[in-house]
Amino acid sequence: MRQIWILAQNTIKALIRKKDFYVFFIMLLVLLVSLLSENFFGARNVSRYIKDIGFFCLWLFSFIIAVTFASKQLPEEIDSKTILPLLAKPVTRTHFILGRFLGTVLASSSAYTIFYFLYIVVTSIKGEGIAFSLVIQAYIMGICFLSLVSAISILLTLYLTLSAGITVSFVIYFAIIWFADKLRAIVISRTGIESVLLNIVYYVIPHYEFYDLRVRLAHSWEAFPLWVLSGVIVYTILYTSVVLYISCSKLKKKFL
Repeated sequence: MRQIWILAQNTIKALIRKKDFYVFFIMLLVLLVSLLSENFFGARNVSRYIKDIGFFCLWLFSFIIAVTFASKQLPEEIDSKTILPLLAKPVTRTHFILGRFLGTVLASSSAYTIFYFLYIVVTSIKGEGIAFSLVIQAYIMGICFLSLVSAISILLTLYLTLSAGITVSFVIYFAIIWFADKLRAIVISRTGIESVLLNIVYYVIPHYEFYDLRVRLAHSWEAFPLWVLSGVIVYTILYTSVVLYISCSKLKKKFL
C-alpha cells in the first residue's frame, strides 16, 4: 500500500505543476460570474440555463484533466524508461497501475472539488441555491465518474498510442452521452440473436450518463433515492475493478 501511495503522490504533484488546471479554473470563474447578472442577455430565468452550462463546463474540464493525466501515466514512463528503476524497487506492475490510477483519481477529484465548490458558491450568491442532498449526490456522482474514466483511460493506453488513447476516450464519452438512449431503444426493439448481441454491447459499455446530473441541478429537482446512489456506487466499483484487473494483467505481459 505504501508503494501505491507514493506513486499516487507524484501524480498529484504533477497537477500542481501543470498549467491546465489554472487555465480551466479561470475560464470557469469567468463563465460562472455571469450568473451574478440578474438579466443576462436580457432574458428571464436565463440563469437556469447558465447553471446548466456552468456545470457542464466544470464536468468537461474535470473529465479532460482525468483523461489526459491517466493517459499520459504509462506511455511517458515506458517511453522514457523511468518505469524500469521503479520496477527494480519493491514495486510490482500491479502497484504501478494502482498507484497511477489512485493518483489520477485524486488529482482529477481535487480539481473537480475546487470547480464544484466555485459553482455552488456562485449559484448560491445568485439566490437560486440547490438542495444540500442533491449537491452531495452530484459531488459523489462526479467522483465516481472520474474514477471510471481514469481506469478506462489507463487501459486504453496499454493497447493504443497516447494520442489514440486520448481520442478514443473522448469518442467513447460523447458517443455514450449522446446515443445511450437511442441504443437502448434499438436494443428493446430487436429480437433473437441480434437482441442478445446488442444487449451484450449495451451492458459492456461504460454508462457515463448515469453520473450526469446537470439537468437535475439546473432545475433544482429532488435528490435521488438512496438506493439509486448506492447502485451507481456499486456499479462504479465493480466496473472499475474489472478494468484495473485487465490493465494489471496486460502490463504484466507487456515487454518493457
